[in-house]
Amino acid sequence: MIVEVENRTTALVLLAFSLVCTGIGYYLLKIYQCPATVYCYYFQIKVYAVYYFAPALALVFLFLAIFPKALRTWWRFFAIWYLPISFLFFIFYTGPASGDLFSPWPQTLFTWLSEIYVGISVLLILGYALFNKGN
Repeated sequence: MIVEVENRTTALVLLAFSLVCTGIGYYLLKIYQCPATVYCYYFQIKVYAVYYFAPALALVFLFLAIFPKALRTWWRFFAIWYLPISFLFFIFYTGPASGDLFSPWPQTLFTWLSEIYVGISVLLILGYALFNKGN
């Protein structure tokens, strides 16, 4: 019971943090007016990563707050590997070379990465919740 409370608290804290990041991403992308410079172009690419991935994190942490025992299962192993790899894409991706499937626009890449993360995470969390009802 104590572990479940700790897991739920952890999920709620991370949910609050990801919601704050969602607000920051929205502000920087939709409200903040950056002058047209090279710096702003690269800054905007990084903001796309926050704008698209923070709501995905919030959705996953919402599921983890509902099913707190799933935090210490296969989802954790998935997140330990997937999140650093996707953050490396966020950090080092500068833009498309030709705009094809092998070098997409930043918005497309960050949308794909966040959708894959949410899809696999929800499958793992709901799968754990459905198959371990008695635990």
